[in-house]
Amino acid sequence: MIIPLIKNVPELLRFFFLVFISPFYNVYLSIRYGCLIHPFARISPRVKFGKGCVVGKSRLITYYGGRITVGKNTTVLEACEFFAHRGTHIKIGEDCMLAKRTIIMTRNHIFDDPNVRMVKQGVRNEDVTIGSDVWTGLDTKILPGVKIGDGCVIGTSAVVTKDIEPMSIAVGIPAKVIKKRGE
Repeated sequence: MIIPLIKNVPELLRFFFLVFISPFYNVYLSIRYGCLIHPFARISPRVKFGKGCVVGKSRLITYYGGRITVGKNTTVLEACEFFAHRGTHIKIGEDCMLAKRTIIMTRNHIFDDPNVRMVKQGVRNEDVTIGSDVWTGLDTKILPGVKIGDGCVIGTSAVVTKDIEPMSIAVGIPAKVIKKRGE
């Protein structure tokens, strides 16, 4: 009976961390930054929060020196995934609303040369910047190198591949601006 447990030591350690340690780390973050962070959200140490943030059961992960900064009074709902790789920075402004399953990535594969296998062409790491007062709809994907201006609305299931000007409403795959707010 003990042999199967020994074979699953990594899974047991991960389970132990997620159930017993992670909630206390998130309580510490909540107190330190004056935020409300779900006990089972996965938050890397290189993530910084402004006061008044709300973070659901999501993953904000940094790899090899990546950073994530979340501005004050920003809400990140459940099942969001933010991945900052190798020296990149995801910067989210103040008073933003990021709906469920919003995904932000700072790494993409290079596939420019058709004569070289894609796996051998490497990756490209680029920062992502989201301005203040931005609302992303359900299932939005934001790709590396994108800058979203202040006051933008990004529609449900949009894939943002290029910069979006301030006060724009963008929808679709790839996301295209359909109008400006207030028009």
